[in-house]
Amino acid sequence: MEKIRYYINIKKIELVHKKKFKNIKIRINERNEESMQKHNIKSRIREERQAGITLVALVITVVVMLILAGVAIAAVVDGEGLFSKTRQAAETYENATREEGEKIQSLINEIDKYLEGNIEEEEIKVEPETVAKIGDFVNYSVQVDSNGNDVIDEGETYDKWRILDFDNNGHMEIVCYNGPEFEMSGKEDYLNAIKILNDVSIPYGKGTYGYSTRHLGSDPSNPSSYETIDESYIKFYEDYDNIESNTNYEYLCQTHHESDWDAILSFSNTAEGKKLAREIWLASRSVNAISRNSGFRVRVVGSSGTFYSNNLCFVYSGGGEFAYSGSNALAPVVSLESGVKINTSTAGNGSEESPWTLTK
Repeated sequence: MEKIRYYINIKKIELVHKKKFKNIKIRINERNEESMQKHNIKSRIREERQAGITLVALVITVVVMLILAGVAIAAVVDGEGLFSKTRQAAETYENATREEGEKIQSLINEIDKYLEGNIEEEEIKVEPETVAKIGDFVNYSVQVDSNGNDVIDEGETYDKWRILDFDNNGHMEIVCYNGPEFEMSGKEDYLNAIKILNDVSIPYGKGTYGYSTRHLGSDPSNPSSYETIDESYIKFYEDYDNIESNTNYEYLCQTHHESDWDAILSFSNTAEGKKLAREIWLASRSVNAISRNSGFRVRVVGSSGTFYSNNLCFVYSGGGEFAYSGSNALAPVVSLESGVKINTSTAGNGSEESPWTLTK
């Protein structure tokens, strides 16, 4: 009996435990299902979020690409864009090619001249001495008489010269400060004035380092231009009514003297307040026409730099001519040899009392 009850109790206990285990298992399963549901919900939320982020990123990417495309298109088609710069580069290349071709052709021409024996001897360009300036006095002397003839034992020594300019070939140009008086008069002297003044200046270039000469006012690049004027130009001025239409007026009224006159004006005054020792001729002519006559003149510069003209001939509207004379100083301009410069190792400051010494 005891064993039976014991056995029954054991079975009861097992049944109780089985129920408990079953309930526990049910609860565990329920919890697992609940957990799975939560997990599934979280997964769906995560997926939805990821889908949303991907869509936003796509939109941003598209916007950025559109912006970049707009910038690229603007860079290509705008006024300063790629197309324009490409066109400019092409034009620059064409211009450079053309210029190079011209330089090559110029070189070929020079070679041809050399081969044909037509090339001129090139002057050596000399940079001016920086210590000297326009208007400074320099030591340069030559002995000539009042007519410009060479003298050996007698005659005045013209040794006061001022720097006038440095010409295109590197030569220093100097002008005589105290040239001699020289007279011109009448129609013939007017017609030949520039040739007369240039010719009488030639001997002044025979001093030490002298290279070539011309007279102040003549064209530095071509001193022989305007040598003579045809007499018919003067006759034309007898008819005053036709003067305004005269195509030869500019030929008669020359302006190549202006660079020389400007240089004289830039000279500093000496202690006596002078730029030149006396009134000087300019190798330049002009015409002054009024109703009753026309005056044919050669220009003059005063010692202080003032500018006026000296009549040499009048032609009257009723016919007839009248000669006048004028006496002014010569102003020979001497172009010194290449390589001549100021000797800074000797005493001198460029003043009238202490002129610069020339050397080579």
